[in-house]
Amino acid sequence: MERITKKEFRLVLIDDDPHDLFFVKLALEKAGFPPPLRELGDGAAALDYFKAIEKSPDEWPHIVVMDLKMPRLNGDEVLRWLREHPVYREMPVIILSSSDEMSDIKKTTRLGILRYLTKQVHCDDLVSALERFLALSKI
Repeated sequence: MERITKKEFRLVLIDDDPHDLFFVKLALEKAGFPPPLRELGDGAAALDYFKAIEKSPDEWPHIVVMDLKMPRLNGDEVLRWLREHPVYREMPVIILSSSDEMSDIKKTTRLGILRYLTKQVHCDDLVSALERFLALSKI
């Protein structure tokens, strides 16, 4: 298996806040990552997306960066769905949430997230987490 390069990196960003999307995309761009493969505004759109690409492995993201507090379906519900789905069970997920509630952190950690970051952190922390993932990953 080969390492993923930044140029090939496929990330899906799920967040309902346009300001947060803007700043995450700006941080990714400054760090040399390509634009997100998809930007999805809520959990229902995320499930529709994952169902649509289920049989197309070349379209699967390498990682998902997702908010928890979203309309229609929240990030916790999406994460549970991913972990129960045979295709996406091992999909790496970083939670980027405004919630610093210990119950949210514990719940998502038990579901096997890669990292939990609060939105109060600098985007540099997200970029560092993605670069670490990229350095350790082999696809």
